[in-house]
Amino acid sequence: MKYDILLVFLGGGFGAVIRELLVMLIPSESLLSLPVFIANMTASFFVGILAGLISKSKITGSQSAFLSVGLMGGLSTFSTFIYEIVLQIKTIDAVLVVYVFLTLAIGLMFVMAGLKIGSYKSRSVL
Repeated sequence: MKYDILLVFLGGGFGAVIRELLVMLIPSESLLSLPVFIANMTASFFVGILAGLISKSKITGSQSAFLSVGLMGGLSTFSTFIYEIVLQIKTIDAVLVVYVFLTLAIGLMFVMAGLKIGSYKSRSVL
């Protein structure tokens, strides 16, 4: 608990580096960035899993600080998502509307799916 702020800092740094690697490795020709979409959806899914694990007391507060707040917070980028919308707002077209809708809808579904997986009660085989 005492070092949680350091864990958030480290996790955020790793998450931001992963996001930047996605941007470097996945070409994106339009202002609506596929790497940003992938980063946000990945973070949404894993935040859901982590929330489920937290609800079952499977991970500690410090682990959550590093993984959920830090790593997934650094990986996801709501500000870039909003900035992409602002850049396109002058010419609202079907692509922008679909991008915004899909980002929100799929992100919500990914969080819910991750939450279901993270909070799944495993049955012992033995």
